[in-house]
Amino acid sequence: MDSSQELFGPLLENKFGEKYFPSLVGESFSQVGSDSFYQRHFSEALNEEDVLYLIIGTDGILLVDWLLQRGPAADCRYLFIETQEGLDLLHEKGLIPSDLADNIKIVASQEWAEAAEEWSIKDYYYISKIRLEKSISVTDGYHGAYGALETQIEADLGELSVQMFQELGSRIFSETAMRNLAENRYPVSLLDDSFSGKTAVLMAGGPSLDESFEWIRANRSNLVVMAVSRISAQLKREGIVPDILFAIDPNDIIFHQSSDMLDFYDQSTLINMYHLNTRLLSQWRGRKLYIGCRFPWQTDNNPKFNSYPGATVSHQALGVAIEMGFSQIILSGFDLCFSKEGFTHCSGSSEVEVGIFAERTQFWVETNGGWMAESRVDFYASIPGLESMVAHGLKRPDGICRVVNPSQNSAKIKGVEHLPLAEVKLDPQEVSPQEVIQGKN
Repeated sequence: MDSSQELFGPLLENKFGEKYFPSLVGESFSQVGSDSFYQRHFSEALNEEDVLYLIIGTDGILLVDWLLQRGPAADCRYLFIETQEGLDLLHEKGLIPSDLADNIKIVASQEWAEAAEEWSIKDYYYISKIRLEKSISVTDGYHGAYGALETQIEADLGELSVQMFQELGSRIFSETAMRNLAENRYPVSLLDDSFSGKTAVLMAGGPSLDESFEWIRANRSNLVVMAVSRISAQLKREGIVPDILFAIDPNDIIFHQSSDMLDFYDQSTLINMYHLNTRLLSQWRGRKLYIGCRFPWQTDNNPKFNSYPGATVSHQALGVAIEMGFSQIILSGFDLCFSKEGFTHCSGSSEVEVGIFAERTQFWVETNGGWMAESRVDFYASIPGLESMVAHGLKRPDGICRVVNPSQNSAKIKGVEHLPLAEVKLDPQEVSPQEVIQGKN
């Protein structure tokens, strides 16, 4: 018996003359023909017009055979994504149909992105016509390899979605940049290496945020306190005034999420992406610096700036903090996974008011505490970008930037140290952060 056969077990035949692997589909097809089963299971799900279907698994080719028998829609494309072992077995057993239609492909998981690119997957994104479907092998989970395959494909799609969101949203970014020309006067690069040897705490909106408030208050005079703008209401509640706030979103929703930050104008500095929502930016009365280009076209009037991987405000904030020269950055609220209670954000956020995150997810991460926690596709996809920035911080030629996450409940990120807050050592600050910033612009 060959190695692939050993992995998938026997190939049986039902009374309809259809061959199936019980290890993939259980006994679903032992007494019921694939036509009856799939008609009931998929109905018209695979027949929508002008769609690129990404289908995880082939059910040992049964799903492909049924689609060919039913007749694929002429204006649709069907990309079946198999495990490498599963695809090898289909070839060994001669199960792949010789008459595959031009709009049907079967590829191994590591080849799906290239195949999708050949079929102009971005064009389907533009018209919102990509559909992800799952074979019975994935839905029922009889064979463990298909759960891992589903997780991989959803993660890959998540990264692609972020990329496409940035491309599709380029118009609002450019238009907002034009509106912000009078606001964006000082680039954030003015602060590069300004805080050498200092410690910063960088706060995001994850569930573990509350764990650090008491420690921050107790050590306030020896910290540069930095925070994303959307947690301003929580900071007001806790009596913590940030030295630096970060905001990047061009959409109007950020005004409603972050309007509490306007109360910090006389004690805080705003670092905004060049395309921050104009309504929010124009009402900020305090000191501010911008990230990125000033003009949305190539010109010598644009400052030199660093581009940080990742689309979230947390990515941009960490990237900027590293360039500021801190020797130590303490992360707070950087969970990238659900709390044990099922929440995705900190107390007082709109997400918590809605309730726990109830959508089914296949994404799991190891936490600093050593257990596995559920995650979300956007959280999961953001981890590689954070890892690359942490690695950059550890290799800075002018001094190592150590990144620490004290929360046991946060996702374990390569390069980020896990250290309880009680063990974090702080040096006294002789000059206040605002005095440093004022001296730069």
